[in-house]
Amino acid sequence: MPCVHASRAACFRGKSMYELCSPYYTSKYWRGAYNETIYPVPREVDWVVPSLIICTPILPPLVRRPPSRPPTRRRRSRYESAWSNRKRTRCSGVGHNWTMCSNPHVSHVP
Repeated sequence: MPCVHASRAACFRGKSMYELCSPYYTSKYWRGAYNETIYPVPREVDWVVPSLIICTPILPPLVRRPPSRPPTRRRRSRYESAWSNRKRTRCSGVGHNWTMCSNPHVSHVP
């Protein structure tokens, strides 16, 4: 699917939005993907499981906790943007709060 900028440019040029979309998003492809019958999973009592799988013990993974202190903040993903800096209302400065503000107070006198 095209992004907002591409769709606006296509509308500006008079092109159809459907020309920019991949054919995988058309109803023809969706019908073809689900053309075959999908059978539901039978009840668990009706399953035929080999004895080799039943007798195999399932153990937890062999993972040790790392030796350092666990992180206190969540790691952002690659595509997640950082928080925007708030602007201070009294001095219009960025990156500090009222206790660290060294700018003089600007009063709005009518």
